[in-house]
Amino acid sequence: MSGLYQAKQIDNNGCASAPVGVTVLVEEAPVINHVQVNCVSGSSVISVDATCSNPMTYSFDGINFQASANFNGLAGGNYTLQVKNSGTNCITSLPISIPNCACPNEPVITVSHPLISCGLTPIGLNASFTNVTNAT
Repeated sequence: MSGLYQAKQIDNNGCASAPVGVTVLVEEAPVINHVQVNCVSGSSVISVDATCSNPMTYSFDGINFQASANFNGLAGGNYTLQVKNSGTNCITSLPISIPNCACPNEPVITVSHPLISCGLTPIGLNASFTNVTNAT
């Protein structure tokens, strides 16, 4: 917590130094309230809702920060959203998974098999396909 504090040093004999005033300033980090990720016409559209008493900047690569809380066209994959308090440079991070918007109905294959105990006995696999035509 920010404020003015008194600090003193105590040695091994229990002798204390005179108190010294110390000002502690705890900087405010942004709070990420919500991130909306949508696919529009095959492209990602991301909007970030964050709060802070100072203006904020936003980044998905930790290098290039922008004033806008909106991003367009990020490729599908895992990212780390960073929101920076422009007044204090304090950063809040949040991992974000962005879908591949170019393929909104990517094929999904789910494979299951019975529990195997030991041995070299062949097992049969059961597979189900979603969003696929002519699956075998």
